[in-house]
Amino acid sequence: MNLIVNQKMPVRTDLADIQSLFTSAEFKSQLIKAYSSNVVARPMFQADDVETMFINLGRHIFREAKNAMQTNSQNRGYALSMVNVPLEDLKRSIMAMAYYGLDLTPERQHVYFQPVINDITQIVGVSTILGVKGMSNLMSRVDGVRGVEARCFYKTDSFVFNGNFEKPTFSRSVFSGAQRDEENIEGGYFLMHYVDGSVFCSDISGDRLREMATDARMRYLGHDGSIDDETNPWFNSHKEVMFDHLVMRHGFRQVCDKTNLFALSLGERGDVLSVDVDATDDTDDGFSETMREFSKALAQQSQGATVNVSA
Repeated sequence: MNLIVNQKMPVRTDLADIQSLFTSAEFKSQLIKAYSSNVVARPMFQADDVETMFINLGRHIFREAKNAMQTNSQNRGYALSMVNVPLEDLKRSIMAMAYYGLDLTPERQHVYFQPVINDITQIVGVSTILGVKGMSNLMSRVDGVRGVEARCFYKTDSFVFNGNFEKPTFSRSVFSGAQRDEENIEGGYFLMHYVDGSVFCSDISGDRLREMATDARMRYLGHDGSIDDETNPWFNSHKEVMFDHLVMRHGFRQVCDKTNLFALSLGERGDVLSVDVDATDDTDDGFSETMREFSKALAQQSQGATVNVSA
């Protein structure tokens, strides 16, 4: 997806630089070391896995940058890409997500790296966005966590929220049909199970879920309001699953806000807004240094926003 903006932005790197980053033996070695750490969560990748996802990410970013440059040369508007971003910013974001053990392969949808414009400085930086699959994966690998669940409840269901540290009272009476249409959603709940039997629970209202759904759908509409991709799950029978994803995203943000598991603060879309450096484990010097640099970079682009997003 190209990010179309209404002004031309300076080019701060080029395709050769992007290619050199993703063929760098030194940077690949740093990533392998980050993935093998146990600072944030249990590691899940071997060196060969890291090399494969590293190559796949490089191809994806290179292809997007090349397509954006072609779009710009045809005067169809200005498309942002990683050629507008300092290479060091991209390296910091990739390295930080490696310490969190997230799969960098774009098709896995664990994490996204998108260019974003700072509203104040008009400088383009990197927005690091955690996908729902990445959130679920990360939570399932944290020491002390047994698993998570996120689901919506409907008007015909019975639900009582019993607080953040108690299981909710929930029973479902209807498993399919019109009673589970979007307008009948009463709310949703997220539940994290710890291995010691304790839980963390968070609920969200149906009205808030519908607002989030409207925002999500807007990102897949053209300038004339038409649907860019009819197969997108937000516009077909799979949208019920997408509402569960919204509950998961809400729950992960609550976990970040109310626990010290991840030392992250996230926006509505899953974009990383800040890192609580004081809460991170400083037993790994590489991790601490990376998080400090990542935190500074996030602070510099915290006013960022993309505009006129178009596929």
